[in-house]
Amino acid sequence: MPQSSDEARILLALRALQNNPKLSLRRTADIYKVNYWKLRRRHNGIQSRCDWIPKSRKLSHLEEQIIVQFILDLDSRGFPSRLRFVEEMANSLLADRDASPVGKRWAHNFIKRQPELKTRLFRRYDYQRAKCEDPTIIRGWFRLVQNTIAKYGIRSDDIWNFDETPYSGGFNRPSERISPSTVWLLTYSASPPCLRKQSESSQAQNDRLDGIEVGCLPKW
Repeated sequence: MPQSSDEARILLALRALQNNPKLSLRRTADIYKVNYWKLRRRHNGIQSRCDWIPKSRKLSHLEEQIIVQFILDLDSRGFPSRLRFVEEMANSLLADRDASPVGKRWAHNFIKRQPELKTRLFRRYDYQRAKCEDPTIIRGWFRLVQNTIAKYGIRSDDIWNFDETPYSGGFNRPSERISPSTVWLLTYSASPPCLRKQSESSQAQNDRLDGIEVGCLPKW
């Protein structure tokens, strides 16, 4: 019998016992076709093994989901996270309740437990080749720009030229990053993601979206 089906029958049996205290455990087990001893353990308050939280999981389910959503949010903006960064986030949450930090392999095991995430090896991608990239991918990046502007309410006068604000440089060697499990990404070693605003003329500032141009290619 599949585990999910068996668990569903157990839950129905427990509900029946709760609604009818006169119903015996053995009779309930026969009605719902579940193991008597398993039903008895659950009725006595012993959790199912699949509901146990392993000791290696130092964070609660909610805390782990917060980290997952934060990783996915960073990735959607073109900044895939490193394992070291995930470890630092976990240690920050644990420090708030004076708990010991995670182990060396915790971040690796954490990613394996999350179906939404996986690690990939990102390799350098020559900038000259990037300039000749498929136009379909380039257009996709423009959509990413527009979606990011709309999602975070970025004003056109808050989009700066490289001379006005620092930007993250590319990676000079292959390195491991965390990304959603459903997409493939490449990093460009000489071209981090950014928005660039055209220089202002003596006339009134152009606030239209089409006045924004690509300053460099994204980590795609």
